[in-house]
Amino acid sequence: MTSEELKNFEEAAQQEAEKADLHTQEDREAYKKTLMDLYDPNSSVYQDLQGATDRLIEEINENHQSVLDKVTS
Repeated sequence: MTSEELKNFEEAAQQEAEKADLHTQEDREAYKKTLMDLYDPNSSVYQDLQGATDRLIEEINENHQSVLDKVTS
């Protein structure tokens, strides 16, 4: 992928993250990164939709944990 194609893909991923109606900026960033990684041959979730979905859910859940969640569980 050329640098111009990568830039366009990043912009498209950002737009998709904004459309995803996630609650926080951290969640949108996790969504964008996961989408980018899905197409990155160096990523552990490259072309692995289930793995990417699982990772995104885990990251979003971590974004919403409080400090007390770790103490009380």
